Amino acid sequence: MLGLLVPVLETLPHGSTQEVAVYRPVADIWDVTTARVTDFDGFRVVVLTERDQSRTVLIVEDGSLLYAEKQTPSGMSQQVPSLERQPRLQEVLSVLQTGR
Repeated sequence: MLGLLVPVLETLPHGSTQEVAVYRPVADIWDVTTARVTDFDGFRVVVLTERDQSRTVLIVEDGSLLYAEKQTPSGMSQQVPSLERQPRLQEVLSVLQTGR
C-alpha cells in the first residue's frame, strides 16, 4: 500500500517538511502524517512520521519504491526489494552511509 503514496511523495519539494493526509479505507478514516524529504543523486528519502511510528521510504529515479521500513515502539519491519534490485539498494545505502 505504501507504493500508492509514491506519486504524491515525488511531488514534495526537496528539503521540505509537510503534512500529508492519507486515507485508510479499511478503517474509513483520514490520518495526517508528516513527510520530511531529502533528495540525493538518483534517489529520494522520505521519512513519514505519525503518532508513535515512523516509516523511511527510498524512491529511485524511475519513480518506484525501492525500500521501506517501519519503526514502532514494539519493533521494526522492512519491505525489502526483489533480488534483482538488491544491488541498487546496496548502492543507495552506501551513499547514505558515506554521504557520497
